[in-house]
Amino acid sequence: MPSATATVATPTGELRCERTLEEVHWEDGPVETWQHTDDHGHAHAYQQQAVPGEVWRKGKRRHDRTTHYPTLRLVIDRRYRCNCTGDPHWVETSHYECTQCRQAIEPAHGPGCTMIPTYEAWTLDGQPITRERGHELLQAALAERQHQAHTEVAARLGYPEEFTR
Repeated sequence: MPSATATVATPTGELRCERTLEEVHWEDGPVETWQHTDDHGHAHAYQQQAVPGEVWRKGKRRHDRTTHYPTLRLVIDRRYRCNCTGDPHWVETSHYECTQCRQAIEPAHGPGCTMIPTYEAWTLDGQPITRERGHELLQAALAERQHQAHTEVAARLGYPEEFTR
């Protein structure tokens, strides 16, 4: 399994994070680079951050579901009870349409893969610490570095030290 290690010098010591990553594959999922312009010039695209989206059935807005397609609404064409596996469940056939012009849109789907972290360990000077403490120390170190960079730039430009506070 691939792994990644990052080390940062902080005022409290050497902060280290080790992560192990695992590659996850799927046969059918959304294509995250999908973009489309419909016949009326409305742009549509996959959005990484899921947002509330409209769900319509029988010509009425029924409820919202999270979606990665903010400019499309899900239209449930048919909903029926199925017992094909011996385990009764609901099945829906549906399609997406543009929220502005109601043109049917088919977002791209296909196989894909991504790396997900499966293990993460934080240490400070070789001693284990919690993930939360690691994030806290990292944020403090980054803020201090940013302050130092601003102070250096301000000094080069002739501004007083109080200017950067």
